[in-house]
Amino acid sequence: MYAIVDSYGHHRVTLFTFQFATSFQDLFRFHKSFMNPNPKARMDMAAFLEHATQKRSYFDNDFVSVSLFLEQIAIKDVNEKEQFLRKIDTSIASFPAAFCKYKILPELIKALEFGGAGARALTPILKLGSKLDQEEFDALVVPIIIKLFASPDRSIRISLCENLGHFIEHLGNKVVTDKIFPNLATGFHDTSAIIREHTLKSVLLIITKLSDKIINNDLLRYLAKLQQDEEPGIRTNTTICLGKISKYLNDTTKKRVLLVAFLRSLNDPFPPSRNAGLLALAATAEYYDAQDVATKIVPALAALTLDTEKTIRVQAFKNIELFVKRLEKFSQMMPDTAAPPPSATKSDPQSGTPPPTSTSGGGEGWAGWALSAVSNKLTAGLMNEATTPPATSNGVPDGLNGTGAAGGGGLKDISASGATSGVVMAASVLTLGGNAPKGDDGWGNNDGWDEEIPFDDNDWAPPTKPKANILSSKRSSFGATGSAPAAPAPSTSN
Repeated sequence: MYAIVDSYGHHRVTLFTFQFATSFQDLFRFHKSFMNPNPKARMDMAAFLEHATQKRSYFDNDFVSVSLFLEQIAIKDVNEKEQFLRKIDTSIASFPAAFCKYKILPELIKALEFGGAGARALTPILKLGSKLDQEEFDALVVPIIIKLFASPDRSIRISLCENLGHFIEHLGNKVVTDKIFPNLATGFHDTSAIIREHTLKSVLLIITKLSDKIINNDLLRYLAKLQQDEEPGIRTNTTICLGKISKYLNDTTKKRVLLVAFLRSLNDPFPPSRNAGLLALAATAEYYDAQDVATKIVPALAALTLDTEKTIRVQAFKNIELFVKRLEKFSQMMPDTAAPPPSATKSDPQSGTPPPTSTSGGGEGWAGWALSAVSNKLTAGLMNEATTPPATSNGVPDGLNGTGAAGGGGLKDISASGATSGVVMAASVLTLGGNAPKGDDGWGNNDGWDEEIPFDDNDWAPPTKPKANILSSKRSSFGATGSAPAAPAPSTSN
């Protein structure tokens, strides 16, 4: 009896509401039964709902089906939940805001926590959460986000990273630093490459919420490991990520990290990684001083001008042009000379020290000075040896009694010949001394560019390069191959 009354009342309300709507025509075939004068011949509401929700019926739409499914989501199987969540993700934008906030969102949160809805439920939850005000978001969504970041389920963690842009602006800095990042950071060293890649990409979204201590210490240690990852795509994305977050690093960290990281990427066997290093160097050119540009960056870029990939060669020439222009600006700002002012080099009237004089020509002056300095030392040694000539048969040194081969001019001839041979020997010594040890061409090229740069977890320390001591190598060459020949013995007379 009550069902009959309800069906008649439903008919009157529907007729009043939709009397001018054309959509009422779809319901009219059911309402014919409601208007039957015989109450027993009227259709009850249960039968009405069963017929009206069938395919291509009036209530066969997303709004009604979502409402009915949410009421029974806890008892649905996995496949049905999967289909429902995929459907609601695409149609949620067409629902009224109040219905989404007070009906769909609470039911999905409960299903995610207790009903086994899985990672797919997270996407519509986060989309709906972005429409809430801050107080509602903190009360409804933040607790579940913190709980899900601590979940070991990889599908949930991937979904969180993919949808981070929908809710990161609603999270406070303290929540991100203390509760979100520690759990997110576990993805940097996950055994799954997909997790590592998604975690790396999330850095660009979360960087503005992190503290300076985390950015300049913990985060860079994780990125240091990823730059040596076995996956070439992750190494490339790490270099790109470093270039984009460089503006958030402090000045000390920029000098300590960026150049070492980008120069390492230039030696990567994966061409996109090398290209990423070139682009990152160009984007961060303002952070490097003239010394680093001249001694580290330009030499490394020059090697890439002969790269096997054309795109790398083209970008390398562009970078060289950029950094050479910066060197020109640095050079123009430098003083003309580092020599002391003229007043400091004038002769001192009290001490009587004359001012230094230069020899003919700039280049010949310093070369001639170096040659004469060596020859003077050799000549002095020969003269000391010549001042004690061997004794003759009568006990008088040859060259002093006028009986030598040169007559009375014996000592004079020895000194002249010794000075001449000293200059020749000095030139010979300089020539032989230019032979550098094996592995170094004498210009310090054995500087470790092609060596593996050590890179530990503690910092981004610059590579340790062996210092080529040219002076010591030349000294060893002097002793090995450049020793001067013995002076000719003075002639003796019988």
